[in-house]
Amino acid sequence: GILAGLVGITANCSVVDPWHAVLIGFFSAWIYYGARRLLFFLKIDDPLDAFPIHGCCGYWGLLATGIFCTDENVQYAAYPNVNTACASGEQFGVQVVGGLIIFVWSFVVSGLVFLGMKMTIGIRVSEEV
Repeated sequence: GILAGLVGITANCSVVDPWHAVLIGFFSAWIYYGARRLLFFLKIDDPLDAFPIHGCCGYWGLLATGIFCTDENVQYAAYPNVNTACASGEQFGVQVVGGLIIFVWSFVVSGLVFLGMKMTIGIRVSEEV
């Protein structure tokens, strides 16, 4: 749960209030727990819990930036533009689109790498090992 909270707060630590950080960390722990249970249910092996921690909690942190950011904190964090993107909800939309682009990019690039490995050196070990 601790690592899940740290991953969840990393994207937004400069633009949220401290009590928001506590909520983000709390929800991160539950998101990690749910994602880990889902992988067990689907019988997907992830011995390092990379997907629940970095995929799910990271995406939650990305969304939490748009949910919990305040325009005052954005200005205090030295971002140069003065606007009301957080108060109007625009920042949340930006975060959703950014997260989807990251997902598609990661899926395509990983697929190409694994396909290239499969066609050249293989990705499975022999049965003798």
